[in-house]
Amino acid sequence: AAVSGRLGAGDSKARLDSLTTALGQTPGGPQLAGQAAPAPSPQPLLRPGEIAVLQLPNAAFDSDPGQPRPRLVVRGGPARVVSLAHGGAVLADEATSDSGATVPRGTERIAVLAGTPGGGETGGVAGWHSGQQLAYVGWSTGLAPGAAVHAEGTSIRRTRDRFRAGWVPGAELIDAATLVTTRFLDPPRAVAVLLDDPLGTEAARGLGLSLTGASRAVDAAGTPVPPTVVALGNRSALVYAVIADAPDGVPGGVSVGVASQAGWHLTGMIGSTVGVGDLVDRLTRHGVDAIIRPLIGPGNDLVALDWAQGTSPVPAPSTSTKRPRQPRRKRVP
Repeated sequence: AAVSGRLGAGDSKARLDSLTTALGQTPGGPQLAGQAAPAPSPQPLLRPGEIAVLQLPNAAFDSDPGQPRPRLVVRGGPARVVSLAHGGAVLADEATSDSGATVPRGTERIAVLAGTPGGGETGGVAGWHSGQQLAYVGWSTGLAPGAAVHAEGTSIRRTRDRFRAGWVPGAELIDAATLVTTRFLDPPRAVAVLLDDPLGTEAARGLGLSLTGASRAVDAAGTPVPPTVVALGNRSALVYAVIADAPDGVPGGVSVGVASQAGWHLTGMIGSTVGVGDLVDRLTRHGVDAIIRPLIGPGNDLVALDWAQGTSPVPAPSTSTKRPRQPRRKRVP
């Protein structure tokens, strides 16, 4: 991790400074009479697997819905672009290429993961567990394969390789968290909640589970389908069937939140786009570590970043109505 701070190395600061200079320059800015235009800085390049965290300095004043939205253009190869608001709420999470990604209103920082998202060639599932190294992007939020993890009520300490961003073990990110929310890039059809609980029979009753962008599957009587419990040594996996609100093929994030409870501890979250039966079979045959997809897939394309002016939002049609004019009354003598 290249860290910009008192603990960062000199070469790390130099690379981050060049990235800031290239993305922060204003083309066509004011110039003195007779002064030559400054030479444009070379576009910053990211290697496959590198993650650039860009903090936007004007985010607190980005509140005008009528202003054009800029786009972060990704050239040379694919990348995953995640836009975060103040506090760590995920505003957008998408895999993009040369078309770029529009910056949503209120974006405080953008995380760019260079490379093709992993999983297509291995069939792995999205998610994370406490033994993984997660890409920490600030606001108690980390990036995992096909997902973003946000922990409320936790504190991330600074190290030589972590200052506002860096790498963090999953166990450290969720330690002492009161609520852990996992947002999946692709809407899942089954989610597995990993718990430190040998049997898991009582955990299903006390588990505080919340869904955003999806709902639990129900049976013919309208009752939510109970989870399937998979014993994984000293851990348990509660596999729930979920139905995304957005139809297949339509992008829409699905978030799963788990509140802390006494008697067990959350250790991971997995989402599968196939179904409960397939996820249960994979967990019992191969275990958690073997089925989670890699953070990026194969490829060696360098990624260049640049800004492009977006289009103005389309104004909403006016729905105002006028009160009909009443006839004027006259006094008759």
